[in-house]
Amino acid sequence: MIASTQNKFIRKSFPVTGMSCAGCAASVESMLKSTPGVEDAGVNYANQIAWASFDEGVATVKDLQMAIQSVGYDLIIDVENPLKAQEDAQHKSYAEIKQRTIWSSVLSLPVVIIGMFFMEKLPFSNWISMVLTIPVIFWFGRHFFVGAYKQALHSRANMDTLVALSTGIAFHQSGRDDCNGRDQGRQNDHIAATRATVPTSFLKRFFVFSFAWCMEE
Repeated sequence: MIASTQNKFIRKSFPVTGMSCAGCAASVESMLKSTPGVEDAGVNYANQIAWASFDEGVATVKDLQMAIQSVGYDLIIDVENPLKAQEDAQHKSYAEIKQRTIWSSVLSLPVVIIGMFFMEKLPFSNWISMVLTIPVIFWFGRHFFVGAYKQALHSRANMDTLVALSTGIAFHQSGRDDCNGRDQGRQNDHIAATRATVPTSFLKRFFVFSFAWCMEE
């Protein structure tokens, strides 16, 4: 954490964890700027560093951290080596995303194959696809919904919102048709495949991002 003073404001920089796109950086910057006592703030997405110029009589470092945590990210504070702590957190996140990506891919592949080639030939194919899809969306992809919810609480949206809405709508529509026993033909087959492959695709994207970031260390 680097600090400098100017008038009654103090400027400090903090490593950030949890950012995976430019929209994430914009959310972090917006939350910092909207925190009472903050004069100005910014985020360097490439370096995963945020800075804020704030009045310590109005806002504390903990206030800044809590503001960022409320939208699904975190500032690293009160540690002896913040950059090392950020690196450790990133490696831990990489390992978790790797596992989620592998297992969601394993479950999504049969859904795609069934939807493309065996939907009309395999008995109970719709239900098999749904059973395989549920853990992909609501377990391995649960952080998309958590992130979207936290963003919505502050009237904001990011990539989590996009993934949560697209998969949620696809799951609801195809699940409703499955439960009602309605067959919408190839269109519903594609929707069934989409509900599993969208979160898996974004997990792969985050995996690649985390891998690249770790390799730079």
